[in-house]
Amino acid sequence: NDYKKQIGEWAEPTGLQFGPWDGRVANGSSGDVTTNRVKIPSKDSGAYEVYSAEQFRYAITQCGFGGSIKLMANIDLNGANYSWGGLNLHNYTLTLIGNNKTIYNLGMILTTKNSGMAYNGGVVVSDLKISSAKLVWNVSSGVTASKWSDTIIDTGLGYCGLFVNHGKGGGTVSNLIVENSTFAQTSTNKYASGALGGIGHLIGGKIQKSGVVDCIIGGLGHPGALLGFADGANVSNSYTNGCRIYALRGDHGGI
Repeated sequence: NDYKKQIGEWAEPTGLQFGPWDGRVANGSSGDVTTNRVKIPSKDSGAYEVYSAEQFRYAITQCGFGGSIKLMANIDLNGANYSWGGLNLHNYTLTLIGNNKTIYNLGMILTTKNSGMAYNGGVVVSDLKISSAKLVWNVSSGVTASKWSDTIIDTGLGYCGLFVNHGKGGGTVSNLIVENSTFAQTSTNKYASGALGGIGHLIGGKIQKSGVVDCIIGGLGHPGALLGFADGANVSNSYTNGCRIYALRGDHGGI
């Protein structure tokens, strides 16, 4: 009950070019990206430059086999009303240039193992803040654990977080701040385990000058504020502060 209010609250965004996401994907050709929220964004130096949530959604849909996106304004993904779909990278790499902007109110209800905002590939994320994200993995399909010792990856929920490469592409996260966010795993399988990190799961990846602040991480197994059970990851000059980390099934957890 102490944290029920925090879990239920969404941020009041500032610095927006447009209002909160209305569920659409940019599809317009008229006007300018700075005045028409559904104008299809163009690339500059290889990266889609986005000013609205609708433009960001369009850019994400174009990056399923790799690509680059640059935020040009703060955006509100309106998670109270819309669940954002994760991006399967198909073993390619997503470059997300935050440009010192903020993504507010990312809301996701995921039903797939080994998933997140971007998964199944590498990521390069820089100079970004994610505020008041709420991600819940409610996974039953493919979860076949029948005893406590069954594995995370084969029979459980696998690896979860904002960015999940599961050994496919590595990645580098630098100057990323995740704040006032909630991450939780659940399953109808009572033996199911998993691994959950606020930033995610980057096998062989790097996290530099990043932090997870005032977040709740409730994993069915191996929860960490920064990373969840990430083999070979290199973390430097990064921190966690004010987080509540719960290993809901009893497995270990930590930074």
